[in-house]
Amino acid sequence: MRTARTFTSTLVAAGLAAGLFLTGCSSDSDDTTAVGDADAGASASVGIAAAPGQPDPGKYRTTPRPAFGEAGDENMGRIVEGQRMAEFVTLPGEIDPELTVLASMSTYVIKNASASANVLGEQETKVAEKYNMVNGFTTSRYTPGNQTQNKSIVHAVLRFPDAESAKNAAKEMPVAGLNPTYNGEVLPSLAKRTTAIDILPNTMVTVRITPDEDGKVSTEAFTAHGDYVLYDWAESLQSEQNWQATTIAKAVSLQGPLIDKFPATPVADLPKLPIDVDGVLVYTVPPADGKRTTNEQAVWGPHGAAHFQTNGLQNLQDFTDTGTTRIASDASSVYLVDNAKGAVELFNRFMTQFTGPQVDPTDDPWTKIDGPAGVADAQCLTSTTISGTQIYYCAVQRGNYLGETGGIDEADIKQRITAQSMILDAAAKQ
Repeated sequence: MRTARTFTSTLVAAGLAAGLFLTGCSSDSDDTTAVGDADAGASASVGIAAAPGQPDPGKYRTTPRPAFGEAGDENMGRIVEGQRMAEFVTLPGEIDPELTVLASMSTYVIKNASASANVLGEQETKVAEKYNMVNGFTTSRYTPGNQTQNKSIVHAVLRFPDAESAKNAAKEMPVAGLNPTYNGEVLPSLAKRTTAIDILPNTMVTVRITPDEDGKVSTEAFTAHGDYVLYDWAESLQSEQNWQATTIAKAVSLQGPLIDKFPATPVADLPKLPIDVDGVLVYTVPPADGKRTTNEQAVWGPHGAAHFQTNGLQNLQDFTDTGTTRIASDASSVYLVDNAKGAVELFNRFMTQFTGPQVDPTDDPWTKIDGPAGVADAQCLTSTTISGTQIYYCAVQRGNYLGETGGIDEADIKQRITAQSMILDAAAKQ
């Protein structure tokens, strides 16, 4: 098992991929939908009886948090803006439907130029810093099965202060990265040469010269597009290098029109961005230790959330079919659905997908285990990672909300989902 739906700090610490959910992208609404909305079947529930015993939330908060305000400073504003941008970044599965397995380390909000180092090389990152890159978002998937033969993509959108800066960065990054370094030391085995993709005359392209031990090479492409640089890295067996060119061309063709729709916030106004645009984040469980990544304490739209989902394209369809409009993530994730009937349907779809055939057939399936004591309409599952680590996932439905969380400590995860249920119960009484 290489992937798990829930995007939590615990899962990330365990080295697992995750799923999360929404960016308050362009909504003007500050209206919060009440738990158990009286319209459209609000009394519906998944009908799971509580396991015996008293609810135990452990150390976790059990009531909704106070309303979040504005970002407050530019650093947080850049993070929120990156979360918003995710809604306008092309999904790898939209580029090639075979790219299904989430690569979590390369799927994240890029809060500034320095944070691009997990995707770009050291020398390319220096160019991003030189031209004062504002922020960005990166997403990554690979094909399932044999990892010595699979294909991978990293697709990112990097925002710069203006079109001239983006144009210069797109020209200089590939040249700077021809001789990659690590901690300043040149790595000859990763050397690249410049090349071109015929149908992308305005894209700067490099390709790795020497295949790795599995016979794979990679292609990098940098395309200036207004204030943005569209970045693509594709890897495959050398014999499948044509796939890299066609995949990058598809990525560029899809991404340009999509990012043109993004209502970017002026840099000076980033501190004013609302953190919790539709009031969903207040219903998530905060981490007990207060530690977070840039993908947490976040609110996503359906398309933005799909970047982190185990089955991105299918889950995006699930969101559409069930009326899921907002997904907030912290130490738990909460899905806001139009009505309770839709929340029940989303819960049931998740359980079917977890316990059915996996996105990567080499992954172990999930099996049902007892839910948390004293909590109705909750279900827990367990599976085993490729390294042999036992992992856990729990979800609970309340009215038009679905909460979920996961990690490696069964007792902790059951306490966290218990706290989640208590938060949603308390919200229903507000």
